[in-house]
Amino acid sequence: MFSVLVATGCAGKPFQPIPPKLKQWDKEGVSIEGVKAALIECGYDNPFNGFQAQKKVAMNELIRADRCMEQKGFHYLLSDRKSICDDKFLSSFPACTDGAILDGSNPAWGSP
Repeated sequence: MFSVLVATGCAGKPFQPIPPKLKQWDKEGVSIEGVKAALIECGYDNPFNGFQAQKKVAMNELIRADRCMEQKGFHYLLSDRKSICDDKFLSSFPACTDGAILDGSNPAWGSP
């Protein structure tokens, strides 16, 4: 039974790399340049992988940046979720509370 589930779960396109961050978000009528700009406005410092590889980023900061993208009307393409905070584990982070700063103005991120 397990092998059937594994085989059918990977039948489409197994072992595909995760697309760049700028291709993980979509908003009708917004160009790829618009997606890049929104990612940077939301605190991401690299529109290809989100944050620089050497930069250690707390989970709360990642959630905050994703919520900022959601607030701007973007849809996350790698999940059917409506919001990152719909996840049971992630919903307990401060960035999922009402009133959380979502615009990338966190001093830890530097200037957007």
